[in-house]
Amino acid sequence: MDRYVSPNNGLTHLYFRQRAHGIGVFNGDININVAADGRILNMGSLAVPHLHDSLNSVLPRIPAPKAVQRAADQLRLPVTEAIMPLTSLSGSDAHQLLSDGGISQDDIPVRLVYMPVAPGDLRLSWEMTLHLLNGEDWLFLRVDAQTGAILSQINYGAHSDDQISVHDHGVDHDNEDSAAAAHVAHGSAHGDLQSVGVDDGSSYRVYEFPKESPHEGDRTLVVNPADPTASPYGWHDTNGASGPEYGETRGNNTHAYADADNDGNPDANNPNGGAGLDFDLPLDLNQAPATYRDAAIVNLFYATNRIHDILFNNGFDEAAGNFQVTNYSGLGLGNDDVRAEAQDSSTGQSSQFANANFSTPPEGQRPRMQMYLGEIAQVTTLTVSSAAAPLAVGAASFGPLSFNLTAAVVLVANGTSQPRPLGDPPSATDGCEAVTNN
Repeated sequence: MDRYVSPNNGLTHLYFRQRAHGIGVFNGDININVAADGRILNMGSLAVPHLHDSLNSVLPRIPAPKAVQRAADQLRLPVTEAIMPLTSLSGSDAHQLLSDGGISQDDIPVRLVYMPVAPGDLRLSWEMTLHLLNGEDWLFLRVDAQTGAILSQINYGAHSDDQISVHDHGVDHDNEDSAAAAHVAHGSAHGDLQSVGVDDGSSYRVYEFPKESPHEGDRTLVVNPADPTASPYGWHDTNGASGPEYGETRGNNTHAYADADNDGNPDANNPNGGAGLDFDLPLDLNQAPATYRDAAIVNLFYATNRIHDILFNNGFDEAAGNFQVTNYSGLGLGNDDVRAEAQDSSTGQSSQFANANFSTPPEGQRPRMQMYLGEIAQVTTLTVSSAAAPLAVGAASFGPLSFNLTAAVVLVANGTSQPRPLGDPPSATDGCEAVTNN
């Protein structure tokens, strides 16, 4: 059972997991919400009826390493190293740690679960987590322990264009998905904090909340912004004692850095505010992004910590499974601060431009945020004879964003213009009809 009390209203959340022969049923949860005065407000249940009549097996036919191999084959992931046990089978659910096999960035945890596939049909399965090499996808799989077929999968990584919510980091500390997905509305991220921050002398020149981008105003120098309830020792602490452990953009809640080579590790020479924690760095948006990378890292560090503090004061605290190195209350699991990567480079499936992703593994494992560059289209030199005015240019939603143009150019003409969809006015120069001046 998991139990959590919301500090702001005293509401107690209880989560129970259904088991058979000591093996958990995937999503077989009963949740009960109890008011501070003891009243049961609501109850929900996904427990499987007639549990023992629905089991297909008690013992696995396929061992865990072979199940991982079968999963890799179906996902077309090339196993380059033997998948070997790193620990012994333990507990009634036979949990174990396996080597990465060259398909995962981390060693692979496995255990037995019962997976509901249809009413009255529970399949004994190996549950496993694969942190794929592209760094963007963190797959949570159930593989049939008799046949090796993948029965279900969840991707912990959420991309900016995904129509999914980020999975909860962990009211349920053993990754049994008993808690609902943690979702905070956009407006909540702009909530007010206490006006007096932690006086550690820190300062950051950033786009202060609620600003979201340079389109909403200039940067300002923000002093001592850490919230005393959510981050009582400041944003650069990890040991719960006065004084920062890091002069760089790193601390209890997040470690912000550049990862231009996409290896998942901090690049060299990330910004350091020194003993005074002074992060007042230049930014010129007319220059290439690499020239103001340090300023971008500082802004990401500020924004990630700010959101941490706001969510903490709205219930996503240590007991609820938030992201921190050290849990000062002693509740929940630590060692899971956010890895926040600015101006990231990606060789994975998603574009490294105008995109972002956030992978949130179970409580006690570090999440990873990848923030990419925005789309920029620039024309360095454009000479057009007989043009009465400059030509407007913009970024397309496909194709390369940088290129060399050395040939002569003319404005396209496409004859008689046709009415455009969505109410846009007709245009004889949009190239959507047959070109007449080629």
